[in-house]
Amino acid sequence: MRSKIQFFFGKGWTGSRQEKVFILAAMFCGLLINADYSIVRPVSNSVFLSFFSSTYLPYVWLGALPINFAVVSLYNRYLPKLGCWRIFLAIAGLIALGNILGALFLSHAPYLSIVHFIWKEIYILLLFQTLWSLIHMTVSMERAKALYGVMFGFGGLGAVLGSFLPGFCATGMGSETLLFFSLPILISLSLLYRKAVNFSSPLQTHPTFHDGGGKPAPISTGIKLITSSKVLPYILLLVVFMQLASTLIDYQFNSFLQETYPEKNLRTEFLGRLGSLVSLLTSLLQFLGSFALIKLFGLRGTHFLVPIVLGCNALSSLFWPGLRTLAFSFGSIKVFDFSLFGIVKEMLYVNLSPEEKFQAKALIDVFAYRGAKALAALVILGLQAVHLAQLHFLSLSCLVIFILWCFSLAALFRREKAMHRVEDMGQSL
Repeated sequence: MRSKIQFFFGKGWTGSRQEKVFILAAMFCGLLINADYSIVRPVSNSVFLSFFSSTYLPYVWLGALPINFAVVSLYNRYLPKLGCWRIFLAIAGLIALGNILGALFLSHAPYLSIVHFIWKEIYILLLFQTLWSLIHMTVSMERAKALYGVMFGFGGLGAVLGSFLPGFCATGMGSETLLFFSLPILISLSLLYRKAVNFSSPLQTHPTFHDGGGKPAPISTGIKLITSSKVLPYILLLVVFMQLASTLIDYQFNSFLQETYPEKNLRTEFLGRLGSLVSLLTSLLQFLGSFALIKLFGLRGTHFLVPIVLGCNALSSLFWPGLRTLAFSFGSIKVFDFSLFGIVKEMLYVNLSPEEKFQAKALIDVFAYRGAKALAALVILGLQAVHLAQLHFLSLSCLVIFILWCFSLAALFRREKAMHRVEDMGQSL
């Protein structure tokens, strides 16, 4: 802990007042994004399950794919024209409108619950996309080593704070009413993001992303950036494998959850309290564990650690099925996704070009991130079609994914010419 504090203040907390203001604004943006999602997610999930059983989840994930593609296409198209601040403001406005309408009408509109369920899964990624593209644009590789774990940690604290509302107030206030709390959070978030944009000196050297005014860019621009890169295709694979496994475990967990807690508000409270525990463990790993693990294993070893640990969890759910086991597996993959995996994945973007950080990253971290859910839905529906969708077959599918994940990592780190700077970074922590 002491070495990490010294490392943070020695390398991360340096530079001009403008750079320090940017760092603080970005940290609190992450905190507020996670706080908002920790309120909205359990409410949206619980309301959806009150109208539709977990068996409908694969169809919803499939239906979300074209919506996801349309949203990312619009984001990539209008980002050069509007700039990152106007794009962020438009996203925040749509989120506020959706959550207010949800608070007023969600309890009486089954199909609105589907729309809200899909939208909240997309918008959280858009918010993080706009924030982390800005961070990558501003923070150098050397400072990223000291800052990224702390930035993720602040986000984890926001998730802990946000989880208290659904965890302890859903029964008293009603699940849908909690969505009203999203509005003040989004207003504060927009003010902080504006501050971060204004205090990002490197962003100001790229007027297209700072002020807009450029030509609209087709989605093919982002695709070409990915296919021509030596690193981005591997990042794409890592994201897909993580989300495939996460979605399969999510489906298993929701199946047990619906049977154990059939009442909506009790289910919301359970999800809120589980989310609070997950967020607390995520924050501890972000603040303390990530630094120690990357220092101990290096970037290469830390990347392999994630699928190995999650593979062990899949084995436990295979041999000891039940809500507690699935809650543990569900919580574990969320903890790793939002902490260790997120940190080492984001580090791979630092040395890339501004276009790769803003436009190609949107395709990977928004479209591919949620598109993997549609792929997982096809896996579930395929297993159901041949009557193999029981818990143990889904757990076996997760094990196969973790094995393929390890093979992809081996191929990634064999590309020494593409990866030598990143590997040196991990070993020098």
